[in-house]
Amino acid sequence: FMGNISTDNKELVTVLFKTEGLKHADLPDILNRTISKDPVNAGHADTNKVKLYLSALQNQKISSFIITKLNDGLDIDTAIFLSKTKQKIDAKSSKIQVKENLNLSKQENLTLNLLLTKELTEKEANSILKAISKDGVVDPNLQTKALELIDFGIAKNKIGEILKLSQITDTYNSKIVEDFVSLQNIGLNPLLEKNLAVLNNISGVDTAVKFNSKVKKQLKGMLQGLTSEQNAILKSKGFNLEKINKNLEAKIERTTDNIPQKAQIKSGFRSKSKLTGFEKIVVEKYNPEEKIWRSEEATKSWANEKYQDIKSRKYESRLYPDANSHRENILNEWYNWLDNTLEIKDNPFAKVIITDFITKDLSPETAELPPIFNKEIAKDILNKTLSNSENTSFSKLYIDRIRKNAQNSSKGEEISVDGIKGKWFTVPQTDKTSPNFKTNVDKVKAFSDGTNWCIKTYNADPYLQQGNMHFFVDEYGVTQICIREDAPGSVYEIQKRQQNSTVPIPYINVINDYMKKHSLRAQSECQQRINTALKSKPKFDVLKSELNDLAQKGDYKRLLERMGISVQVKPDGTWAISNYTSQIDEFNLTDLGIKENNLLANVSEILGDADFKDSNATSLPKLEYVRGKFSFEDSNIADVRNLKEINGYKINW
Repeated sequence: FMGNISTDNKELVTVLFKTEGLKHADLPDILNRTISKDPVNAGHADTNKVKLYLSALQNQKISSFIITKLNDGLDIDTAIFLSKTKQKIDAKSSKIQVKENLNLSKQENLTLNLLLTKELTEKEANSILKAISKDGVVDPNLQTKALELIDFGIAKNKIGEILKLSQITDTYNSKIVEDFVSLQNIGLNPLLEKNLAVLNNISGVDTAVKFNSKVKKQLKGMLQGLTSEQNAILKSKGFNLEKINKNLEAKIERTTDNIPQKAQIKSGFRSKSKLTGFEKIVVEKYNPEEKIWRSEEATKSWANEKYQDIKSRKYESRLYPDANSHRENILNEWYNWLDNTLEIKDNPFAKVIITDFITKDLSPETAELPPIFNKEIAKDILNKTLSNSENTSFSKLYIDRIRKNAQNSSKGEEISVDGIKGKWFTVPQTDKTSPNFKTNVDKVKAFSDGTNWCIKTYNADPYLQQGNMHFFVDEYGVTQICIREDAPGSVYEIQKRQQNSTVPIPYINVINDYMKKHSLRAQSECQQRINTALKSKPKFDVLKSELNDLAQKGDYKRLLERMGISVQVKPDGTWAISNYTSQIDEFNLTDLGIKENNLLANVSEILGDADFKDSNATSLPKLEYVRGKFSFEDSNIADVRNLKEINGYKINW
């Protein structure tokens, strides 16, 4: 036991001993699982596993379930895997129908039950009910509009608020709702998206009365930050931006005896339901003692200590020491911004969220760097998350914006080959003395995000000086290919999204067409890999056609049998399959275009081992038994709610 304790997992040891209900007999196995077995890192803790275990055990929503599963005899990896489903089950059970609420009228109760059949949470349903009813009477027009918005796919947590805003002048204005719907999916800040529909339909006087100065200032700043493309889209949808800007300048003159006084808010003894926003997220993640979160002042002090602790840690790579100076420089850019920016410097909860994001991948075993720092994007995303932190993710929004920024600032070449659509982007060879060097290095990193390419780390610097880099981004915005030159026109390597020293067969014609068009010549080893892919392409095409034909017919039983997996039809009509892997011949089902959720939808039992590495399956709705080993690491599966047994272990949800 003691031999498995190191500086990399000592925090986990402390948490394990503090975790109530956890049998100490489980600790050696948990710690042993953090120790790397590969020859390079042997004896060192895998810091990614340490972070995973810490996060799970400190998460109030799943920690008790994990402890129960550990005490039942499951290992911690399986317990954490099952906890993803447990969270979904708990979320589903919260969407209960309310038979009767004595505080509501009969009509309101009927409407509330109707809303709950639309798979809304009670909070979402009550928000809508409050917006569409008054004095116990439900407005039928507003109820119809609410149901339309649900069916249209508007985020359910937004509907009540937008219906309430549609009555901002005390009379329902359907145009506000129509304008709100037209604003969906054009990339606006959530605060601006919500209020722009209102501002487009009320007067300057109403704007002055209904919006406080702080919000108006935020909205004006967001309007000024719109791109020319966004301005054009909004004008085409009937938004009078000039009038809206003018209305935001409107003010109300108050007499000297009518100056509003700010209510003094004192820290006090509070319940957890009072926690909101970033504070709620951080408390739920790190689970401080009750005496801390009960007090607003104590929670803020605790969060500031947490931030200072994260900030003070050494994020050095043991295997890639060249990464360390790059890590330090980028982290310092982030820290300077966090500590000196008005909107965030006194918000320790937001600072914890962001420092978690920028340090999460900085393990001693990798060359990973923090996300590149872009002040303008970071500030804009912060404004979004401050106004709607419970429903938006700083990290997701930031990564998406960095990626889009790289694409928008680069010239893209649209293509369509073999039914594959997307754009090629080129980041030109750039000398270190060039004023564009840092910008282009950041572009290389942004285009490489989510891959396992070395150029997403500090290696972007030297490789960019060697030659041009060409990135293929598919129609969904995901980088799939990189072609790297080391001399003008001479291709040194071609890598697919998850690098494995092979040229990706599904994209070989996309690559070939581009190289011919731009007179790019592959060097000998690279050409050999191209030839290998070209040689396998006919077999790949035949297999893809065969499997997709079976999939289109819905004949997934034959498809599984074609994969060499035997299928038994059980008395209830579900299937028991002999084993499972997402590979067929040397190809992966994802590359072949097969959706494994459909393939496995009727499988209730896997008689042997089940390997879901690199599988695109996300749920196994009928699966009850896995008789052999269930390999789920590096998989996307997040829902196995009907699973009753894994390798002899009974599961009680």
